[in-house]
Amino acid sequence: DSVRLLDPTMPEGSTAGFNQNGIGGLLNITNVKVNLGWEYVWHCHLLSHEEMDMMRPVDVTVETALPGAPVLTQVGNSSSFTWTDPTPVGLTPATWGNLSNEIGFRLERSTIVNGVAGAYGTVTNALANQVAATDVTAVVGSSYRYRVVAFNTAGQSISNVITVNQPQFTLSGKVTAAGIGLNGAQVTLYSAAGVNLATATTIGSGVNAGSYTFPNVLPSSYKLYIQPNLTGYPTQWYGGANQGAATVFTVDTNLTLNVPLVGATSFVLSGELTLNGGRSNGVKLVGARVSIYDAVTGRSLKTVTSTTGGLYTVTLAPGSYKVYIQPNRGGYASQWYGGTSLGTATIINVATNVTLNIPVHP
Repeated sequence: DSVRLLDPTMPEGSTAGFNQNGIGGLLNITNVKVNLGWEYVWHCHLLSHEEMDMMRPVDVTVETALPGAPVLTQVGNSSSFTWTDPTPVGLTPATWGNLSNEIGFRLERSTIVNGVAGAYGTVTNALANQVAATDVTAVVGSSYRYRVVAFNTAGQSISNVITVNQPQFTLSGKVTAAGIGLNGAQVTLYSAAGVNLATATTIGSGVNAGSYTFPNVLPSSYKLYIQPNLTGYPTQWYGGANQGAATVFTVDTNLTLNVPLVGATSFVLSGELTLNGGRSNGVKLVGARVSIYDAVTGRSLKTVTSTTGGLYTVTLAPGSYKVYIQPNRGGYASQWYGGTSLGTATIINVATNVTLNIPVHP
């Protein structure tokens, strides 16, 4: 539309310069703003034609109509919404030039406090023919009313209203490297649209090592980014090589999502336990507990039991480890491999498959 004064060279409200004479008396024309519709300039490039009525504005009046009212739908229990487009785009010209075509949409939100809904404000704007949006600013525990508005030059039409009481869920799980829980990793929660929301650090001991928790998560779709802080394991997106390819998961209830890290190769530490000294000298030790410790942090990682022939096998990520043996046999005390304590025990570096035969002393 072209909205301008009848005479742009004169002040608004002026009556000067207009022919006020009309049939029956004065016309009382005032210089006001008028919507001239589609306004063009008809002109000729010959300057002499300016005096021949060839430099004039040409106004084309184009009728408009209000867009149809969209129908708003909530996606599950989330803060995402879809709506209908009253004049959807298509391969046929059915809606081309439709007077009620929208220029765009607005997703609007009203906050409910003590049962009273406040004024609506814009959450996000959407282009014509777009039919989905997510409220990434919703606050956990708050209640809202949502609506979507279709608008064009004729005005706007408002959808149905949806009331949403924002529930909150817990997202939790474990980050593991070669099956071992990894403490100290940074886990970052992103919205599916790419907004950084929160970061948690993995903690825990024993079977709970590598645990992370995000409490108060709004129902929506998300991605995870992990910084392992462990040699051999690069920072990575859960389920994909990059943010775009990462796995999108939906939180609409309490969710446990375990993350096995990708990157490092797993190796096998294996061998046999043999009693060394005492009355059972040379006997292969069956039923002993073999515990693997991180040589850097001293954290207990995994425990296995020796089988027939005194054999044990442990799958590990590349790293440095120490071994603690509980013989479970009379006359043979629990002991560290190669030392009298965790601090003095022998360090085993695992960068390939390693065979470690362990003599168990009385």
